[in-house]
Amino acid sequence: SNKKGKLFDFLEKIHFNFFLKNNFKFLKDKNLPLVLDIGSGNGEFLVKLSKFFSLEMYGIDFSKTACQNMIKKKINAYHGVFLDYPEKKKFDMISMNNYIEHVIDPLSELKKAHDCLNKGGKLIGITDNFDSIDRIIFQKYWAGNHAPRHTFLFSPKVLKETLKKAGFNNVVVKQDIN
Repeated sequence: SNKKGKLFDFLEKIHFNFFLKNNFKFLKDKNLPLVLDIGSGNGEFLVKLSKFFSLEMYGIDFSKTACQNMIKKKINAYHGVFLDYPEKKKFDMISMNNYIEHVIDPLSELKKAHDCLNKGGKLIGITDNFDSIDRIIFQKYWAGNHAPRHTFLFSPKVLKETLKKAGFNNVVVKQDIN
């Protein structure tokens, strides 16, 4: 919203476009790729992504209101949690943006995501970095400390190991400036 200010909105747009340019090029090679966003909220990420790529969009959220908002935006919405998601579709991409740190069993969630991907599909996500310079500087005031809402915090090494245990190959963990 504009409550954060025009400069914030401008910088956020530049950052998001850079994020898209570097992480989603593979979607151009697909004919109407199926994309699942887990923890979608109101579906804003999928809407932004669909401005750059033609997509068949799916979203999961535990909020009924969020799902109703997604449906208004032409997103196939599932009200519930990912581990209960009954859909048997295979996706070209699954996104977990600021999601995995909130779950009770990250390994089970990641295994399910692996099982829901097409061959060559990608899991892309964002989570707080326990090894970040932010955490070292701000210590107990670090933004990633959201107990009890953040049940797990990952270092890049632990995240990579967990993804490999879940069945993912070619795991790349990038660190972004926040």
